[in-house]
Amino acid sequence: MADVLLISSDGYGKIISSDQFKIQKRGGRGVRGMGLTDEGLGTYLAVILTVDKSHQSVLIATNEGQVIHIPLESVSRQGRNASGVRLMDLSDSSDSVSVATLLFSNEAKTFPL
Repeated sequence: MADVLLISSDGYGKIISSDQFKIQKRGGRGVRGMGLTDEGLGTYLAVILTVDKSHQSVLIATNEGQVIHIPLESVSRQGRNASGVRLMDLSDSSDSVSVATLLFSNEAKTFPL
């Protein structure tokens, strides 16, 4: 199965296998994917399908214009109820608002044009 990257609006994230989520019919209630409410970690921002952690990175932007570029190999794999790891240190007034993934070549970790 594929891996997915879950990111919260408060800058936390984790990688989890998609087989941790059972397939449901339309109208299903779903299951918890990240421990957000217990820690006060905001809401979901993004769920991103990952291709290869060693060849992929993520850009996260805030509502205040701060941007961070993180290689996915530095994000740990965790279970469904875990809160994740801090991907971005945010000020009290800022939230993560946008996420993009990038693929790069292995030799120099440069981005293809």
